Formats: sequence, C-alpha cells, structure tokens
Amino acid sequence: MGTKLETRELQRQLKDISASVGWSQNKLARVLYNELYAMDDEEGVRRFQERLKKALQRDSTKPEKLEQYLTIAHRCQTAQKQQEHFRRPEKVGYISETMSIEMKRITAEIDLQLAQQGARRTS
Repeated sequence: MGTKLETRELQRQLKDISASVGWSQNKLARVLYNELYAMDDEEGVRRFQERLKKALQRDSTKPEKLEQYLTIAHRCQTAQKQQEHFRRPEKVGYISETMSIEMKRITAEIDLQLAQQGARRTS
C-alpha cells in the first residue's frame, strides 16, 4: 500500500512527462486510454479524461495505477520523441529545386538498397 507522498511524486512525474512532450492533461488521457483499451472511443476517452483528472489530484489514488500510467506515458513519450527526431526536413527554400530533386532521388536509391539488404537477411 502506497503513501500519500509516493502518490504525489507519481502524480508529479506524470505531469512532468506530459509537459516535456507538450501534451495537455486531456492528450495524456487520450494516449493512456488508447494504450490501455486499444480503441479510440470518444465517449470512453472523455470519461477517462475525467477519471485521470481526479487521479492526478487525489492523494487517495493508488500508486500502482499511477505507476501503470507512468510506464505507458514514458513509453509513448519516448516513441514520440523518436518520431520527431526522424522526421524528414521540410522544404524551406535554402536549396535549389534541382538539388532537392537529386537529393530525393539519392534518398530513394538508398532506401531501396537498404530494403534489398533487409530482404536478403530475412531470406
């Protein structure tokens, strides 16, 4: 059985994780709901948002539940940061159109070579 101090610390950690990736409390609730229930039911999400809001305010929230939420939030936060890191750059006008086309061609060629290498390894 957890203590109030443990509960408060877990609540703070959840809030910190969501803030670090720019999630509102409602976005955090949506992420948790989708991971816990593997569906995107708007009514279910809305109810879960209210439950999470209360769970993040009350000292009586079970630490086990908060730890579960924290594990999910951390995993999803890490995935989101990785996606942001590997996004392709947007066109901003610093290189010529010809250079951009050539870079796309080279990238496609490299992607094809990597895919072929991966196919050989699995064969």
